[in-house]
Amino acid sequence: MDLFFQNFNIDQAIKILTTFLAFVLAIKAIIEYKKTQKWKKNEFLAKEIKDFFADREVKKTLLILDWNRIDLPLYDNEIPENNTRSIFYIDEIHLANSLSTEPESVFTDEETIIRKSIDEFLVKLSMFQNYIDNKLITTKDLKPYLEYWINMIGDRNKAQKNPMYIENLWKFIKRYEYSQVIKLLKSFDHNI
Repeated sequence: MDLFFQNFNIDQAIKILTTFLAFVLAIKAIIEYKKTQKWKKNEFLAKEIKDFFADREVKKTLLILDWNRIDLPLYDNEIPENNTRSIFYIDEIHLANSLSTEPESVFTDEETIIRKSIDEFLVKLSMFQNYIDNKLITTKDLKPYLEYWINMIGDRNKAQKNPMYIENLWKFIKRYEYSQVIKLLKSFDHNI
């Protein structure tokens, strides 16, 4: 026992203990950092999803995609010189006309509104692919929120509409080069 205490250097013991404690604290700090980063990522995603679904043009487009015939609200100044109507009726014919990619196409006020809403929806949807590209989120993170809508757009058999209208939407997406939407659809296994 005396030999042990003779060889025991208190300074060495303190150095070993200090190193071990520093290592444990570093591991704890890394774990806390990862938890904080995950929390921030989830907060960011929740805000972006909330903002996406709260946008009036997105809401309108989702209704257009989900229903074959529906009355949609008209907002102030959406149709110039309209003082009486507060809603407008749309059906698949309006949708087909509004998605035209022909240069000589002429649109009614209602078709212009539909077209504008779809355009805004696609712009906002493409932002999610930008977030994926910048490694802020993953496709897996988006699935619970967007999978239904992505499948509706990307799979003509899952859409609520005649497949012809979804194919017109694909032409619109390609014609106006919504490359981030195309990429997002691919990440959900849909090639349009």
